Amino acid sequence: MKNLLTTRRLQGAVGVALFLGILITANFLLGQVRRRTDITQDRLYTLSDGTARMLHKLDRPVTLKFYYSRSVTDLPPPIKNYGDRVADLLKEFVALGKGRVELETYDPKPDSDAEESAQRYGITGQGQDLLSEEGRIFLGLAVVAGAKEAVLPFLSPSNEDQLEYQITRAIFETTRERRPRLGLLTALPVMGGQSPMNFGMPPQRPQPPWFFMEELKSMYEIVTVSPEAPDIPADLDALLVVQPPSGNDTLLYALDQFVRRGGRMLAFLDPQCLVQAQSGNPMMMAGGTGSDLNKLTRAWGVELKPGKVLADPYLATRASLRSGQAPENNSTWLSLRGQGINSNDVTTSSLRTMLLPCAGGFTGQAAAGLTLTPLLQPTASAGFVDAMAASFGSDSALNTVEPVSPPPLLALRLQGKFKTAFPAGNPAVTNQLAQTAALGDSATNGTVVLVADADMLYDAFCLARGDIFGQQVYQMRNHNLSFLFNALEQLTGSQDLIGLRSRSSYERPFDRVLALESRAAEQWRAEEKRLNDVLQDAQRRLDELQRTKDPAQQVILSAEQKSAIEKFRQESVRTRQQLKEVRQSLRRDVELLGLRCKLINLAGVPALLVLFGVARALSRRKK
Repeated sequence: MKNLLTTRRLQGAVGVALFLGILITANFLLGQVRRRTDITQDRLYTLSDGTARMLHKLDRPVTLKFYYSRSVTDLPPPIKNYGDRVADLLKEFVALGKGRVELETYDPKPDSDAEESAQRYGITGQGQDLLSEEGRIFLGLAVVAGAKEAVLPFLSPSNEDQLEYQITRAIFETTRERRPRLGLLTALPVMGGQSPMNFGMPPQRPQPPWFFMEELKSMYEIVTVSPEAPDIPADLDALLVVQPPSGNDTLLYALDQFVRRGGRMLAFLDPQCLVQAQSGNPMMMAGGTGSDLNKLTRAWGVELKPGKVLADPYLATRASLRSGQAPENNSTWLSLRGQGINSNDVTTSSLRTMLLPCAGGFTGQAAAGLTLTPLLQPTASAGFVDAMAASFGSDSALNTVEPVSPPPLLALRLQGKFKTAFPAGNPAVTNQLAQTAALGDSATNGTVVLVADADMLYDAFCLARGDIFGQQVYQMRNHNLSFLFNALEQLTGSQDLIGLRSRSSYERPFDRVLALESRAAEQWRAEEKRLNDVLQDAQRRLDELQRTKDPAQQVILSAEQKSAIEKFRQESVRTRQQLKEVRQSLRRDVELLGLRCKLINLAGVPALLVLFGVARALSRRKK
């Protein structure tokens, strides 16, 4: 009996050991296989199709040199977790590279070969204690392909949503034969210089280039095109136009010929450019702060409404336009979300949020031979208001909205054979013989993307800058610049990079709350307009009564005046009370919605568990 018991115990121990051995072996073998399932709605942890296509087309080996201070004592947990996520993402690049991408990971300890290698690529350690080498943190990447290299000196955790794009672009830059040539034509100081937001005060120091220009310089060969140039270089892969000077027929004719030769152009045109209006630069202010190419685009079937900007209560942005003013919903600062962004076009399908302050609108239909594709558009409630008044937040301007049907477009693409806007030829040439040298009918298809806003590219409207361990970093507020880069990459043929930048844990707006606020804003705006009408009517009646009185009795109020004033006061109190009730109703609806959400979150899951337990108990009792 004793031997039998011992044998059973021995068999049990062997079985447990065998089971643990099988478990450890299986865990080791399965750990070598990278199989994951991404169940997030936007597939945030899966490399995009553009990255996969670019990696599959690689014709040369690429080495990713990842420098990560994993062994630093007291490494902050957020940095450690982020570094691990970067390493995991780089392994995804290796898996998709199919042998063409190799990953090398280094831990740059003080005075080590890894530290020297990192510094050779310009990757320096970051940290608050600059005197302590042991506390320096390395978190950078060098991409090497043959003799070419691209370096990301510091991978900022605040910019994690841009990480895949940064790595993909670095690989793309090191493996392509040449950089595309991009023409730049603008009247704004996008290359740096005087501060565009100094409210007329002289700048303390020269301003750096706008962020989007810093990015474009690393992606393209930038060719500056003068607004006075009689011709656009024919060897440009694309032309970027940002708020060009208006009324220049020489420029318009040059653009006309460029597009009709099959050129590709992206134009940002603004009927009321806030950056230009607040620049304090007399050269930029000459001719006003509006810009359009209407003389050109009318021949294409579309027109930018001059002197008017779009107001849309359903796309209102909470902002403060005056110093010391409390933020409030501004219907001329349009916050576009899914409903206003074309999800079926490759340029905009990956975008989620965009901000267009005081944007205009394009009206009309494509001319014969052209195809028009809407890219950005407001809701059916949008209408035009006076541009100058809206830029200062004038309530009277916002109360006078010109309805438009169908709604104007904020951005569009035209493709096909463009008709000339100058059938008589070059307006600057009087020699009839020379005119025959001008381009006749469009020989090939061209592409033009028109956007009714230029302020959206300015740093303050699209990104936030910060400082991490003494390194300047940035974080995108929205997808404004993603739209710019996507459009340019499509025009220059770099299709694989389109859509990578905007992959992130996107903002999840409370659509029900926004709808409630928009509905209340419309009611409040209508009541406010009625109150203003009452005020103006009362003032008009008082003026009329005052003119009919004896000049010697101007300081004495008549019975009619007293009655009118009293009626005005009562009407004002009654209307203000109604406005108060509208606001209270809004808060009540929003609070009730929030309360319902809390009840569902806090009580819903426990209630389901209780019901499951009761059902389980009843089922067992029946059995």
